[in-house]
Amino acid sequence: LEDAYEILSAASRKSCTLERFRELQDPAPWSYGKIQIRSLKDEHALIRYELNVPQKPPERDWLHFVREEGRWHRAYWWHLMDPIEGDLEALDPEAAYAKAVEAARINPWDPMTHGYLCESAYAREDYKTAEAPCLRALELAEDFPSRLDDDGLFHLRLLLADLYRNRLGNLARAAQEYDVLLAFPRLSEERRCDIHIAAADAYFELADYPKAMRYYRDGATACQNEEDLGLLERNTAILGGESGPDAVALLQRHKMPGDKLTLFEWRKKVQVEIAERLKIKRLAEGAAARSEDWTAKHLGGP
Repeated sequence: LEDAYEILSAASRKSCTLERFRELQDPAPWSYGKIQIRSLKDEHALIRYELNVPQKPPERDWLHFVREEGRWHRAYWWHLMDPIEGDLEALDPEAAYAKAVEAARINPWDPMTHGYLCESAYAREDYKTAEAPCLRALELAEDFPSRLDDDGLFHLRLLLADLYRNRLGNLARAAQEYDVLLAFPRLSEERRCDIHIAAADAYFELADYPKAMRYYRDGATACQNEEDLGLLERNTAILGGESGPDAVALLQRHKMPGDKLTLFEWRKKVQVEIAERLKIKRLAEGAAARSEDWTAKHLGGP
C-alpha cells in the first residue's frame, strides 16, 4: 500500500493521509488486465482496464492520472466522496462545497467532482456559482467515464432547470432543459407529468403557444392527479380558444378601479351621464334600459 500511496498525485497525498488511504482499500483479492489508454494529453491521461474479483463478473473500470515533474501520478479523490455526501445529508452545504472544491482541484476531469460542486453550491444558495460546474459535469460526462449514472445526470439537469427558471431568470434555457429531461428513459408517470407542466408553463411564459399547447396536451396522458388534470384542461382551453365564455364572464364580473360597479354597470352609468349632459332624455332612458350580449373571439394565444 505504501508503494500505491506514493503513486498518488501531490494534491491527493496532501488531501488524504496514508492511514486514511489504507482504511479505504478493499481487502478482497483482485487483479487487473486489458489495460488501455483511452485519453492521453500533456498533463492528463485516462486509463481503462478490466477489474477481476473472484466470484464476480469482470468489470470495466478506469483511473485518471496527472503528470507531475515528468512522471504520471494517480488523481485520487475517493476519500472525499462519503464526507461530501454526509455533509449534504446533514444540511451542511458550506462544508460539502469546501470538500467539493478540493475534489475538483485533485481531479478536474472527473464529471462527479463538478457534479458535487454544482449540488453543494446550489444547496448554499450560490446560484450563479452553481451553473458552471453543472454544465461542466454534463460536458465531461460525454467524454469521460463516471460514477454519475442516469439518475445522477437527471438530477443535475433538474438543478439546472430550476436555476434557469427560478434563480437566474433564463426562461429559454429552462425550457431547453425540460426538453432534455423528458427524453430520459424510465421516467415515472408522476415525474413525467411534473416536467410536462413545467415545460408547458415555461413555453407559455415565452409566448411560444404552439409548444405550450403540445406540452399541456401531452401532459394529460401522464398526469393522474385531479388538480394537475384540471390545470391542464384549463390552460389547454385558454390556448385553444374554448375559454371564450369564461373570458366574457370574467370581464362582466370585473370591478372598475375605485368603483364598486362591474364593467357593464360602469359602461351603462357613463352612457346615461353623457346623455343627461347632452339633455337627450330618450337617449338617457335607452342607455339605462340597455342590455348587452357579449361574445369572445379567439385571436391566438391566451
